Amino acid sequence: MLRYANRSILSFEDDSVYFTFEYGPLNYKKYNQQLSSALIDLSNTVTVNNSPLAFANGVIYVQELIGLTTYVECTPDLTRADCKRCLQTGLNRLEMDGIQLRTLVQPSCRLSYFYVDFSSDAGKGFSSSSIALIAVAAIAGTSLIVNLFTCFRKAKSRGNPTGLDEMESMENLHLQYKTIKAATDNFAPDNKIGRGGFGIVYMGTLPDGQAIAVKRLDSQSGQGIKEFKSEASLVAKLQHKNL
Repeated sequence: MLRYANRSILSFEDDSVYFTFEYGPLNYKKYNQQLSSALIDLSNTVTVNNSPLAFANGVIYVQELIGLTTYVECTPDLTRADCKRCLQTGLNRLEMDGIQLRTLVQPSCRLSYFYVDFSSDAGKGFSSSSIALIAVAAIAGTSLIVNLFTCFRKAKSRGNPTGLDEMESMENLHLQYKTIKAATDNFAPDNKIGRGGFGIVYMGTLPDGQAIAVKRLDSQSGQGIKEFKSEASLVAKLQHKNL
């Protein structure tokens, strides 16, 4: 988690403010009991875990082809009691209205959940471990973006290039279309791992063996190429094992 403040924040539990991000349809309210139980179980796991990294995630099937991934995290400087207090406050604030994805961020901790619907033909071949990998990566990426937005939404521009201009300057991000096409086996349906606001996301492998995820802009998307490139520019800057 990325934080800054005008005072000392080390070993200080802070839940004085919070921010939420949500996405997706409101189709999952009937699974609220499973969701609540999963988040409580993870919160208990984090507060008794001996690991210096205070986070936990899990995946369950709430229905035959619907997976639920949950994720909780505290800043590692907190005591177990402070971590438990922060997560409990977050649980009380986290709305469960059936939306597909929601992340709640407090200065000292965060909680996320994400429903993955694999009822489509493209998703029937995925295992529980595949669902966990895809969903946790999505939650981690979303949480990082939320943290960055929370930290910088009030900051003034200092004249640095942003959006499309910045993307154009990042030559190391550019790959030839034929390379991407080959990596995803010509955007094969079997390589589809999800769909976002801009279009479908595919998994692929570059010639050097590096695994990649490719988001292909949908011609029917209401977003433009500028917004698409701005998102790619932001994600490329984030440092996380799942990005």
